[in-house]
Amino acid sequence: MTKQETVTLLKLIAGLWNNFTVSDETIASWHFALKKHDFAVISKSLELLVNTKTDGFPPTVPELLQAASKISMPRAELAEETWGSFHTERAQKALELCGGPAWFGTLPDPNYTGNQYHVSELERAKRHYCQVYNSLVDREQQQAVLQAIEGPERQALPEK
Repeated sequence: MTKQETVTLLKLIAGLWNNFTVSDETIASWHFALKKHDFAVISKSLELLVNTKTDGFPPTVPELLQAASKISMPRAELAEETWGSFHTERAQKALELCGGPAWFGTLPDPNYTGNQYHVSELERAKRHYCQVYNSLVDREQQQAVLQAIEGPERQALPEK
């Protein structure tokens, strides 16, 4: 983002929130924080915040960056939507972390409801899979926020 784009962004914020003033110091500090980021993405973040922010205060740089990470990250499907089909890369990774296809193959038939043990075992396995899957989503979102804060040259987090 150029300094002029930063000024444009700050003027938009000042126009939308009466309690926000633009000074040379504001321009310098916001440009310092946002210079590594794409103006179009940050502008979309502002648009998102205009439509969702209800506290009456103007957005902060961290709020814009967090909104940018949500915009630039594709919608994560719900863990329950992937249970049984494992059609996405994330779902396949979650399945592997749970024990792989062999683990899934040992689970009771989901259509068999005659034995309460089988039903509870299947539900327990599904809960475990969903927890693993959701932790992968959380990790990806944390990575996206760090990427937004530190810019495109941010290195990936090491695998745990």
